[in-house]
Amino acid sequence: MALVPDPLERTGSYDFHEFDVLANFDNDSMQVGITWDAGTALAYDLDLYVDRLIDGAWTPVGQSTNSQGTLEGDAAEGLSMLSPIPGRYRTRVHNWASTQIMYHGTVGFTSDGIITKQRNVKTVGGRATTDRPDTTTLAQIHTIYFVPSDGTDNALDTDGTLENALAAMNQWFANESGGRKMRLDTYSIKGVARPDITFIRGLKTTAEYAADEAGAFTAVTNELAARGWNAYPGAKRYLIYYAGPAEDDGICGTAFLTLGSGFAQYSVVFLGAAPGCGARDFGSPETGAGVSESIAVQEMLHNEGQTVPEALHFCAANQFHICTAQVGSLLTLVSRGLDPESVDALFPFVTFALRDKKLDKDRDDYYNHPFLHRDFAFSPFWE
Repeated sequence: MALVPDPLERTGSYDFHEFDVLANFDNDSMQVGITWDAGTALAYDLDLYVDRLIDGAWTPVGQSTNSQGTLEGDAAEGLSMLSPIPGRYRTRVHNWASTQIMYHGTVGFTSDGIITKQRNVKTVGGRATTDRPDTTTLAQIHTIYFVPSDGTDNALDTDGTLENALAAMNQWFANESGGRKMRLDTYSIKGVARPDITFIRGLKTTAEYAADEAGAFTAVTNELAARGWNAYPGAKRYLIYYAGPAEDDGICGTAFLTLGSGFAQYSVVFLGAAPGCGARDFGSPETGAGVSESIAVQEMLHNEGQTVPEALHFCAANQFHICTAQVGSLLTLVSRGLDPESVDALFPFVTFALRDKKLDKDRDDYYNHPFLHRDFAFSPFWE
């Protein structure tokens, strides 16, 4: 029973139900859901969260927070978690704005019949098509190489291309931040931590993703969420290299942007973007971070809610980016390479390889700045 409506979460009146995920079962995925009878109510919005007990503290690991109300939206919330870690879990139902307080909850598990030990032996050091067991419970970035059903598989996940690109990106972060790096999802092979990169073959053709009325980005990320790649956004981010074209020649990458205090989850680099994007200009630790990494970093900064309108160089001509010129003069200055912020990682146009860019170059917009608005320096995704 979800108690009184509490959209601002001031009362903390959640409805909790605890359960265990046991270690001696081959749980490839866990499905958690709630349904309720909306009846004739205009307001019937309930939200579902899943927490795991980690070191004595309840930690969010999944959520489903669709909108319901004014006779729109199904009276249901549900999520799927891949390879749930054994331990104590709980569901947490929040009455966001519902006059209907009774609901029905379910927890279910699926298995492919292949025991986990056998499957992991096959994927260690080679191609993985599932998320390998996490080596940490802290916030982390998981990389996905996503190829449409008819797309060409260039083995970027196993030939070292993406692994080198991630290393170059993190070296850039270290150079720009005084030694700090992003926490990547990793696995261990012979005692060495390697980035956990998953290969996913899409369920649709390249043309079908492109023809989706919501765009390829939404089509791909919706499919990933439906296939279980939907961990709690504050715990796991998905950096997706999509082997297909963008919706427009002017788009090199796309991400969900969070406008609140939380985190968005999906960042996409369009490997089939227009040649001018440089989406396949991958870097390495030897050459430095390339243009592809510029795209990836900018999109992940959007996942972090950057940058906010309060930022000193918030770009009115291309919102949630950084620039000095505003509206009418921006394109002129961009075309001439004259905007002083053009070397910033959040400048609206990729323009340069990441090795030639700066992370908030004057420390006055979104990283380690002296103002009161959101600061990327405090992100939980730093190591």
